[in-house]
Amino acid sequence: MSEGKPLFVHVHVPKTAGTSLNLILQAWFKEQHLNLYQNDPAHVYSDAELEALVAQHPNVVSIASHSIRSFNPVIAGRPVLYYCILRDPVERFISTFTFVKKNFPWLSPEHRKNFPPNADHMPLKELVRERLGKEAKQVLKGSWLNRFFAARAYRSQKDYLAARQAWPQDMDDHECFQAVALPLSMLILDSFALVMLTEQFEESVEALRRLICSVGIEVPQIPVPEANTSRELREDTSWICQKDELGKIILDMLKNDRLLYDYGKECFKRKTHLLARTSAPVDRPEAVQMTECKS
Repeated sequence: MSEGKPLFVHVHVPKTAGTSLNLILQAWFKEQHLNLYQNDPAHVYSDAELEALVAQHPNVVSIASHSIRSFNPVIAGRPVLYYCILRDPVERFISTFTFVKKNFPWLSPEHRKNFPPNADHMPLKELVRERLGKEAKQVLKGSWLNRFFAARAYRSQKDYLAARQAWPQDMDDHECFQAVALPLSMLILDSFALVMLTEQFEESVEALRRLICSVGIEVPQIPVPEANTSRELREDTSWICQKDELGKIILDMLKNDRLLYDYGKECFKRKTHLLARTSAPVDRPEAVQMTECKS
């Protein structure tokens, strides 16, 4: 391992309360926290880009981004502790679309192009139907959570093998990815220092605080904020069931994500139990306070 000071990286899975967590990180680390967000949702940082960014900010202790999809243990000579938040796949799926409806006029052009031009006025079920029509044309379909973690590693290995003529030309890319994505994503979660849960957010934040304190960095307990929500736009979602044609399609596409989420819950229990046994950070009531941010 490198002798550099540890770097905490929030691998921000969209619509998991990550924005609320970033408010906490900013209160904890102030100018030593760095947000690395891009307007283009498809952008993913290369290893070289991350090396350069960390080297340019030697005092940074905390990073957050949607666009980090490779998980090297050392970046620019700094040992890295990765963590993420997971959320029930159906709830995350619904939240994605209510977020789009609420914020569509202010989304970047790169983001808006993935949705109909009147997305903010469409009924939720019709918006989902339209978006899945575009999804059907993609090489990799569904399994959005597994794609978040494993797609880059999968494509990297595929390109490596194809360049050496070791990748079967007639192999169906989607089926091959579905076969390896879940175990690969599980291995990635195993490598993380912490897996957090939206449904147990306060407990997750306390576990993260213990993790940070365990390497000698003191951060205070602060009120847990709530930000970037769109629950007021939720409609009846009882159609997301096996009896509804569209609902069944969604549940089938989320099958592996459900399995990964269930595995993530086990990771949460295991890692938080270990942190509770091995660390006991001291509370400092005089430390930074935060005003709740609700939207």
